[in-house]
Amino acid sequence: MIKYKCLVLDHDDTTVRSTPDIHYPQWLETLALMRPDVEMDIETFMRYNFEFGFFEMCRSVLNFTEEEKAEQYVLWKKYTETHTASFYEGMPELIRDFREAGGVVCVASHSCNRNIIADYKKAMGDFLPDEIYAADLGEDKMKPAPYALYNIMEKYGFSADEILMVDDLKAGYDMAKTAGVDFACAGWSHFVKEISDYMKEMCADRYLSSVEELRQLLFSC
Repeated sequence: MIKYKCLVLDHDDTTVRSTPDIHYPQWLETLALMRPDVEMDIETFMRYNFEFGFFEMCRSVLNFTEEEKAEQYVLWKKYTETHTASFYEGMPELIRDFREAGGVVCVASHSCNRNIIADYKKAMGDFLPDEIYAADLGEDKMKPAPYALYNIMEKYGFSADEILMVDDLKAGYDMAKTAGVDFACAGWSHFVKEISDYMKEMCADRYLSSVEELRQLLFSC
């Protein structure tokens, strides 16, 4: 028996290892082409993304022009057409078990729809989430905007307390809080102390250190 009727999963660094598998390797290629004098390790990359957000990092830290930002997006898009991210251990099984127990599985992510689908198909074959709320919807409907959660409630008739949002960062927390939905932090992806400390303080009662802890939360009835 499951505690919630709907599981809303962030994608990057919650369900799949997208920063180490995709975003950081591609970022190194971008730096080599556009800022060859800049060195940035993965912890600094994640710290900047956490503190500024990716686009603000490009603008404020590296002084990208609008043309350079457009070029960076083309490079990233090309890279993601030939690379997929690996799921965290135990996540595919958890997702399947949740649906088989009668739950609805949704994704709310800043990634593009095609990338999310490609990752799921590689890891889970014909299994796809029931709903995907991706970057394709536009900035006004993306996290931290609560659009996805309100749409799920309306479409499926769920109340806020029947949904659990899982994310590794503050945008997901803010989204859930606005909609009155329970939130759990995907702490298993954190290896930068400043990020984990911040999220632990914010989500002290539901900071999860492993996918297995998420399983215990979902199937705790």
